[in-house]
Amino acid sequence: SVVIIWIIAQIILMFCHFGPQQGDWGTYIALAHRCYNAGGWYPMQDDLYSKYIFAPGLVNMLIAEARLFGSIAINKWLYLLMNIGVLANIYILARHLFSQRVGYSAAIIYCALYVNWFIALSANTELPFLFLSLSAASLCVTGGGHHWRYIIAGVLLGLANWIRPL
Repeated sequence: SVVIIWIIAQIILMFCHFGPQQGDWGTYIALAHRCYNAGGWYPMQDDLYSKYIFAPGLVNMLIAEARLFGSIAINKWLYLLMNIGVLANIYILARHLFSQRVGYSAAIIYCALYVNWFIALSANTELPFLFLSLSAASLCVTGGGHHWRYIIAGVLLGLANWIRPL
């Protein structure tokens, strides 16, 4: 239905988007390539006196992808999975806090917003931050008194802040 069309549209867009990434996204990728080629993690010693440290968690995530898969091309697929995770978290939270009908409505609205069709194409900090934060919120809201859920939620929030420091 709507979700399947939304996922297929994102996959088509992933295969049609070949251009280099600009702005902060391009900076994250360039830093990841530099650190990967030097065999290190970000920030490296050269970065210690920089005026600004760019999203260390995201840059290190890109470096880890390059080390595991030989390339960061897998990043679009990882971002697609995170975008689907955001959709699932929105549905879970809306259903738990309101009703199943509101959960479906929230999911359809999320799929209808065109910005959510393109967010998986870029190496941005927003999507991993949102995915990790909403996952933490979902764990807390649906916790049911299980303390381990709150511990995992705290770890997820720490990772979210590492990827996109506030």
